[in-house]
Amino acid sequence: MHAHEFCLRINRPSPYQHMADRLIPAVQRQGCTGQQASKKKPPQEKLRYPHLSSQSVDFRLPRLGPPLFKERLISLQSVQPFLSEIAAPAPSFYPFCCITLDHEGRIHTISQHSATLLGTEAQCLIGKSIYEFVTKKSVPVLSTFLCKALSGEAPATVEVQLRTAPNKQRRVRIDAFEPCQQGICRLIAFDVTEHRMLEHKIAAHIEQLKKMLSLQDIALQHVRFAMDFAPVGVLCIEKNGSIRYFNAGACSLFGFSLKDFSALCVFDLFPSYTPNTWIRYWNRLKHQRQAIYLYPFTRPCGTAAMLEFQCVFFLLDGCEAVYTFVRDVTEYINAQSELKKRAEELHHSQEQLRQLSARVIKAQDAERQRLARELHDDLGQSLALLKVQLVSLKRNMNSLNAALHTECKKIADYVDEIIENIRRMSRDLSPGVLEDLGITEALRILFRDFARHNKLVVTQSITKIDRLLDVDAQINLYRFCQEVLTNIHKHAHAHSFSASLTCRKGVVMLKIADDGVGFDANRVALESKHRGMGLTTLRERACMLKGTYSIYSTPGNGTCVSLRFPVGAVT
Repeated sequence: MHAHEFCLRINRPSPYQHMADRLIPAVQRQGCTGQQASKKKPPQEKLRYPHLSSQSVDFRLPRLGPPLFKERLISLQSVQPFLSEIAAPAPSFYPFCCITLDHEGRIHTISQHSATLLGTEAQCLIGKSIYEFVTKKSVPVLSTFLCKALSGEAPATVEVQLRTAPNKQRRVRIDAFEPCQQGICRLIAFDVTEHRMLEHKIAAHIEQLKKMLSLQDIALQHVRFAMDFAPVGVLCIEKNGSIRYFNAGACSLFGFSLKDFSALCVFDLFPSYTPNTWIRYWNRLKHQRQAIYLYPFTRPCGTAAMLEFQCVFFLLDGCEAVYTFVRDVTEYINAQSELKKRAEELHHSQEQLRQLSARVIKAQDAERQRLARELHDDLGQSLALLKVQLVSLKRNMNSLNAALHTECKKIADYVDEIIENIRRMSRDLSPGVLEDLGITEALRILFRDFARHNKLVVTQSITKIDRLLDVDAQINLYRFCQEVLTNIHKHAHAHSFSASLTCRKGVVMLKIADDGVGFDANRVALESKHRGMGLTTLRERACMLKGTYSIYSTPGNGTCVSLRFPVGAVT
């Protein structure tokens, strides 16, 4: 037999040193002399003994020739008695469970590690049956395994459940080490409970991953189906300009068949694109990640269309591509242009209407001034002359005719009342008080007389702003207040109202509020049929002042009208 050598490698040298001290000299007696060991050795092959876990004895055998297996078997057989002698005491520091059993399963020797696993001392287990510590399901399995091990068959492996404590079990893998003598077998056991639990968890995770992959495949199929039949065109373009994917919608938008489209690239669809242009576009899109472009495209049939491209840069596992969603926006662009044109026309019409309204209001003001002058100059003077004649007639009348005196007095009083009404009408038509006293005092008198005439309680706070406004602005502000008071008189049914006029940072602010019945301001703003001439007049007056007005009102909570306009507004 060729020369061979065994080397014992110990991961934990201190407790296993006595094994090496006894094993190596015995191997040397089998023919491994010092002279043979000094010769040049062939390449070594490391074998691990199959039953001793990761901290077990490792042997190194030379590569011998065709009868390698038989020589290895002879070598192992020669070392077997020494291994049995080493393992016989079953020291407590073994990293595995070592136990000897007879054919009935009684324990002859057991290591402390095994006893610790069973939850007791080693001395207490000698002579007991191993079947007392296994579950009922594991008894026939362990019995069959023990019979095979004692019969000298090839070493086998089995896993059983041990009862280590009440309501606790451990999973143990048992390997047949050797039959020591007739009817007795030495076994090595490993606690694999944590290993099996970990395997179950890994299996559960693998199953979960399989389900996730299955769901992902289904989702990808759905996405592919949605992209294939999407109402828009979908393109996947690579960096070199080739089209990796396209759907039927893209073929329809560009006017190609599926067969013809499959042979196209970006430069065929867009002749104005050169490779350098495409690379610049690619780098810009890579930086921006997404962009939207409009491109006028002419189909092979000759029809022109405006196409919108929504591009998204895509990067996954180092693969770069641009997904492009294409849609025909020709009708949308045309409709947008038409809508813009109509909007400009509407704005022009509104501006003309506003100018016409301003002219109408100015004409009304001029007509009011003319009527006020005629009432004051013609009718007012005539009534005054009539009153003088009545007084003269009363003086020249016979004092004995008392009834006629009384009738003349009544006619004179009635004429006074008519004169007062004409004066009020003239003042309303053309506020001469503006020219005499200014806008501040004119508004105070307006609010006071309105409250007295309609028997309302008024609270007013008017800041002097006469020098801040020109004549036209004062007239428009006065007319605005008149229109608000008219609405209060007609619709509010109020008991009181308040008025304030201030000027801050070049902006005049007017606010008039009442405690009347109120109305739904939102509904009136949305429905034109509910808006009367009063609200239209308020809007036009505010526009002539280059300001804005707002109405706040809800049913049952009164109404508040506010006006804001800049100082020096040009009417």
